[in-house]
Amino acid sequence: MSILNETYVHPRQRRDDPEARARHLVHQRRPGADTVRAAIELGYRNIDTAQAYGNEHGVGEGVRSSGVRRDELFVSTKLAAEIKDHDRAVAAIEESLATLGLDHVDLMLIHAPSATSTPRTTASTPSSPSTAASDVTP
Repeated sequence: MSILNETYVHPRQRRDDPEARARHLVHQRRPGADTVRAAIELGYRNIDTAQAYGNEHGVGEGVRSSGVRRDELFVSTKLAAEIKDHDRAVAAIEESLATLGLDHVDLMLIHAPSATSTPRTTASTPSSPSTAASDVTP
């Protein structure tokens, strides 16, 4: 039996590549304003965040201070899945706007939507392929 010790680093994963570095920092879930500004400088125009990530303040600051007009960026954030009623949703959306420091977001999503009061932690899978097919309603 032989052990493979070869590694391959995709060119977009190189840490000395500024674009790869920006992607890496953005995906760490807590980007600060500098990271968001760097991503925008590299050409990113779709900026995504969420209340659950705890980074809306830094994302908003990066968007506001990027030097790119707001109408040239698409900013989305996510409402916590636990919020199930209109009044709490409105309050949470207003809180996100205040935290971001923006007058609007382009898309507000429900983060991991669930019909129950708590989000699912594990994916449910059908017991057999035939069961899965019978569960689908045309």
